[in-house]
Amino acid sequence: MRKSLFEWTAVSERLITARLKTRLPKLTIVHCYDPTNAATIEEKEAFYNLLEATLHHVKHSDIVILLSDLNAKIGDDNLGLKNVMGRHGLGTRNENGEIFIDLCVNYSLVVGGSPFPHKDIRKATWVAPNQRTFNQIDHVTISKKWRSLLDVRSYRRTDVASNHHLVVAHLRLKLAANKLSGQRVTRKKFNIEKFNHGETRKKSEEEFKNSLDQERMNEPNSSEHCIVLK
Repeated sequence: MRKSLFEWTAVSERLITARLKTRLPKLTIVHCYDPTNAATIEEKEAFYNLLEATLHHVKHSDIVILLSDLNAKIGDDNLGLKNVMGRHGLGTRNENGEIFIDLCVNYSLVVGGSPFPHKDIRKATWVAPNQRTFNQIDHVTISKKWRSLLDVRSYRRTDVASNHHLVVAHLRLKLAANKLSGQRVTRKKFNIEKFNHGETRKKSEEEFKNSLDQERMNEPNSSEHCIVLK
């Protein structure tokens, strides 16, 4: 994918896009993180307005894949929406789910996590602290006209240091190398095996924590992010 990437844009702290070259039309990936249900109406409206503006400016010929933590429960009610979400949704739709479904309809996107007949534990992408409540709120969607998804499911046993499960999508799509007009791209190699040693891991975690604390002091209004080295 590194060789296929030719353009990316950090739209906001909650939204980023990337364009890749494929054997077919160009591929635009939009990755976003929605404010939670606790956010104000103004914050939600601002986010969705920006997301819609981003999707609106994607080239019409591009394949679009939207990767999202939208806190949106689409539920299992697919009345009139089978071509958008299939018939294997999970739970009950919430307000964010209504907004998400409308977004998919308006931009001809298909939700990838609900057309495939998996067990509920393979559909759920988030678990509550009580370990009893499971929801499907992380989604992979793709352009309806280029629908090439073979499967989408969550993996519960993968440790991603989060109460969200890892979501993996399999699709039939061949990428193509992007020729850089004679430029040669070199990739620095890192010896990640060092993180298996306690002292190295501890030192790295301390350095990262200090760096993050300093960044928070310099930008008190910025959103918080956390990376845990395992």
